[in-house]
Amino acid sequence: YALVVTREITAATNVAALPTSVTSVLPNEDFFVEVWVRDLLAVGRPEFPLSLPTAGASQGVLSAGVDLQFDPALSSFLEVDASGAFSFAESTSVAAGLINNLHGSTPVADLGTVGQFGRLGAVKFHASGIGRQSFALALSGNEDPTEREADGVGDGMIHTSQIRLGQS
Repeated sequence: YALVVTREITAATNVAALPTSVTSVLPNEDFFVEVWVRDLLAVGRPEFPLSLPTAGASQGVLSAGVDLQFDPALSSFLEVDASGAFSFAESTSVAAGLINNLHGSTPVADLGTVGQFGRLGAVKFHASGIGRQSFALALSGNEDPTEREADGVGDGMIHTSQIRLGQS
């Protein structure tokens, strides 16, 4: 998972390289925090629980879910935009600086998340204060919130030991 801050939603839903994040937003401006995901499959690695046994078995990320944390004194949540690669993106709840369980799934295998990024969703915020806003990802309460399509079967749960938050 990786985060990118933009003024407008990135047009492409799958990208080889992450879009460039803006470095500042003025008070009273709206902006987006895009959550991107890609499959970093660790093949045949017994030290990673549920690792797939052979190369080429993964066909991309089928479902994904994370929490997004922010400082509500600096930014106000407006909405979740689900126009990314995961067309069913939504959030369970938003309260006290936490977008709980921002998740999405798709009925289509091979989202192009093998070797490139797919946008899980974009969260629209309003800059309501002055200061350095930080955003952080955390795994949702679900033990295995992310699933890959493996060998045509949508039950390839990705163990938390294989999930990287905030890294490209």
